[in-house]
Amino acid sequence: MGNMIKVVAVAMITTLLVSGNSFTSNGETDPNYAQMMEISCQSCHENINVDISQSHAECTYCGCINHFDG
Repeated sequence: MGNMIKVVAVAMITTLLVSGNSFTSNGETDPNYAQMMEISCQSCHENINVDISQSHAECTYCGCINHFDG
């Protein structure tokens, strides 16, 4: 489980570094800019593409609502 958290953290940091233009001049994220990332569903463990700028996403395989911290 610890390695999965490290992988997700590295992927999130990489996404933020690559998408540096998603921040406005006052440091807030642009609400019109999707930050897409492939994650593993918390329930069925299938890989799904989600917008991590949102607080949650529904799995397209099992319907589980995946919640994000941060």
